Amino acid sequence: MQRRRVGDLSADDETAIVRRWNETKPTALIQCAQYFANARAAKDVRMSEVDKAGFTLQYKEFNVDSGKLEEREMRIAYDRPVATAQQIESKLLEMADEAKVVLAMKPKTDYRPPGTTKPTEFTRPPIFQMLLALGSWVLFLTMAFVPDPPRPVSLIQAFFGGMQACRNLLVAIVTIAVLQAFAAAGVCIWATMPLESAVKWFFYTLVFGFGTLGPVVKIAFKHKAEHDARSDVKD
Repeated sequence: MQRRRVGDLSADDETAIVRRWNETKPTALIQCAQYFANARAAKDVRMSEVDKAGFTLQYKEFNVDSGKLEEREMRIAYDRPVATAQQIESKLLEMADEAKVVLAMKPKTDYRPPGTTKPTEFTRPPIFQMLLALGSWVLFLTMAFVPDPPRPVSLIQAFFGGMQACRNLLVAIVTIAVLQAFAAAGVCIWATMPLESAVKWFFYTLVFGFGTLGPVVKIAFKHKAEHDARSDVKD
């Protein structure tokens, strides 16, 4: 291979750089071959020449067609020419570091293009929210229908104005809960979510209240986006 020279680099400087890298930085040369020459299975890598525009690597690589290790040679250019032997050393170290860092990176394997993943359709409320909602239902049902509730409950009942007032309040709460449940189911239907998910969200919102509306709206919009993306992919 004819070497492309930019300016003059003395034979002594070239020999010193080549010898130093071959003797002290064999791993760096392998990584340069793997990254810059895309020779991921390179073996016995050696620098054969270097100048102010780039360097040449010689290595062995397995040929799938022949089933044998073959000698290869690759000229690797710098991103820009350099002026001195010291700058060559600095450029070689910079390129070796770049190859090392990039080769050490692990590819992201959990990425999926839009439209190829199944979106989340349902998630249960946090346990503390479930317990709080159930406790509230028990409290209001007790105040509305139990004639002689425990003293702490009777105090709360009195605060709201007695049993009839608690019944009226319970009716209002149930009405609001039903409206919220229908809203949750409507959002699910709009987002083309399965009927099973819409039913789940209806009952969870009915029982556990306002706190489930945020998650269902978020999931519904995400599901809608994924559904539209899948439609675009098919088209």
